[in-house]
Amino acid sequence: DYDSLSLEDLVAELSKLVKENSVQSIHNNVNNIKNTFNVKFGELLKNEKAKFLEEGGNVIDFQYNNPIKSTYNSILYDYKVKKNEFYSKQDNQLNENLQNKLAIIEELKHLIDNADGATMYKVFKGLQDRWREIGPIPRAKYNDTWRTYEHHVERFYDLLHLSNDLRDLDFKHNYEEKLALVVKA
Repeated sequence: DYDSLSLEDLVAELSKLVKENSVQSIHNNVNNIKNTFNVKFGELLKNEKAKFLEEGGNVIDFQYNNPIKSTYNSILYDYKVKKNEFYSKQDNQLNENLQNKLAIIEELKHLIDNADGATMYKVFKGLQDRWREIGPIPRAKYNDTWRTYEHHVERFYDLLHLSNDLRDLDFKHNYEEKLALVVKA
């Protein structure tokens, strides 16, 4: 309940949150503290301005500095820097994951184009495992990347089925040849 805290306590709580917690877990608390602080500081500022005007001051000349506001702004700045660093790292990781997935798609294309019946399925399964291990990618690129990957997976399975069909056809041909030899013998 931040409404019951003084300005100093709010700043102390904000400082503690920013120093001891991860940025993504304190977003709501920081916003609640900011809202409460702004309301309370606004009331303080309004009272100080009224006092200044009662003492005969001119509105244009009113200035109010409070060290607690400076401390509060400094902590908020630290929070914003920490938040920007977190999201920057997250963006970098998402882009790195995207590059890794695009590399797997290229390997899959190469596998399809240079099919080797003896090893291609094992290599394909390895590519699938690596694909699953890679983390999330940027949302804007997700659908296109997924569709491209799925397209090439389907191409691989089509090739695999074609290869199996040809193998079965070859087995059938060999069987017929063997039967012909048996009949001749």
